[in-house]
Amino acid sequence: MIISEYFENYFYSLKQLASHTFVKEQQLSDWIDLCILPNAAYHLKNQVQSSSFFGITDFNEEKEYFARGYTKWIELIKPYSDLSSAQAYSVFYQQYAKCVNDLSLKGLEFNSDYFENLEERIQDHWQLFLAGKYGVITANGFIHEIVALESVDFLAKNTELNDDQLKKCIRLLERSLSYPPAQLNCVSNSHKLLNNLNSAQ
Repeated sequence: MIISEYFENYFYSLKQLASHTFVKEQQLSDWIDLCILPNAAYHLKNQVQSSSFFGITDFNEEKEYFARGYTKWIELIKPYSDLSSAQAYSVFYQQYAKCVNDLSLKGLEFNSDYFENLEERIQDHWQLFLAGKYGVITANGFIHEIVALESVDFLAKNTELNDDQLKKCIRLLERSLSYPPAQLNCVSNSHKLLNNLNSAQ
């Protein structure tokens, strides 16, 4: 796949995010500066050469690409006026906790160890969310994908998975991971974990 096609097909520009969420670009930029909205997943700097009847022109262009799932995050925070980063984290925390509960209802088994330092881990995941990491490694940047990746990672490292749990974990990873072109060299620990779990079957 041509790299430009990958970005155009699977990500949004800031302008597209604004268009899909009915939030002005300046507001989105402000939210990024205020640590409310995640940074772009990818920042591209291109050296472009244009050839036409009038000759050859060289120029540089920069583009940012955001995970499409950020539209869902924007819908969650839009109703709040004068939102602070702390308030945004509270929304993220509530959504994270809901997703953990949803995974539990779907049959993923969490022991007491999982909940011991959960709040601290969520804070770490919030920082990685804001940095744009999950826009790269998850399929869409949705919070439920983040929870799936991090929960499976914790369970695989800290519990003995039976066959049923192993299959559930593999399915979660397969649905939640992004699969970028090899040229981008974005093989994450979660991708490696999926390979290891598949080998363990």
